[in-house]
Amino acid sequence: MQDRDGYPAGVPCWVDLAQDDPEAAAAFYSGLFGWDVEDGMPPDAPGHYFTATIGGRLVAGVGSRPDALPPGTGWTTYVW
Repeated sequence: MQDRDGYPAGVPCWVDLAQDDPEAAAAFYSGLFGWDVEDGMPPDAPGHYFTATIGGRLVAGVGSRPDALPPGTGWTTYVW
């Protein structure tokens, strides 16, 4: 895979998951896709945001569901 420094307009560029149990979701997707995950939030933060990498390259995020969202799970795809 080549490194990139941008995306053409209209191309998906990032995905992340809002999850009620982000620790379990990060562990599940880590096993499924072979991701390495790391929680980037401070230990005293009220939630989690795991960044997922493969071969040192960022591929996705898995975070705590904000209170403003309805309960459950939701993937978000970001478009450049």
